[in-house]
Amino acid sequence: LNALSNVINLNRIKCLTIFSLTNILALVSLLQAMPHVENLRIKFITKLNLFEIASRIQFKRIHTLSIHGFVFDDFNIEGWCSLFPNVNNLNVGHFESNAQLVRFLDGFEHLSYASIEIKSSCLEPNMLSSVNLWFEERVCYAIIFNQCGLILLVV
Repeated sequence: LNALSNVINLNRIKCLTIFSLTNILALVSLLQAMPHVENLRIKFITKLNLFEIASRIQFKRIHTLSIHGFVFDDFNIEGWCSLFPNVNNLNVGHFESNAQLVRFLDGFEHLSYASIEIKSSCLEPNMLSSVNLWFEERVCYAIIFNQCGLILLVV
C-alpha cells in the first residue's frame, strides 16, 4: 500500500476493483487509504468473517457494490449490509435460498437498483414469487432469464 501511494494519489480513487479477496482486513486497509471510493467491485472472495469488522466500521461512501465469486450465507449477510450501509446500486450472485436473498436486499435501505444472479440449481419452488413480491412492494422491476439461471433487475 505504501508503494502504491508513492505512485498514485489514493485520495483521488473513486472506483476500486479487487480481483481476489482473502482477508477482510486488507479490504478495510484499502478503503481507509482510499476515502473517496464510491464504486467497489470484488470478483472472487474466499470465506470471510465480516461480523467482527462490520460491528466496528462502516464505509458510508460506497454507493455501488458488486460482489461475485462468493456464496452468501446467514452469517455474513448482515456483515455486508452493515459494512456498506449506503449502497443504492447492487450487483451480486450466488444466493442459495430466497430467504437469504430477501434478507440481503432488505439490509440495504437505500437500494434503487439491483442485479442478482441466482443459479437455476438453487431456485426454490416459491423463490420467484417471493422475490417478485419483494420487488413489487418496493420498486418497478424487470426479470430476465438466461441459461445460467435468473437475473433480477430493479429499476
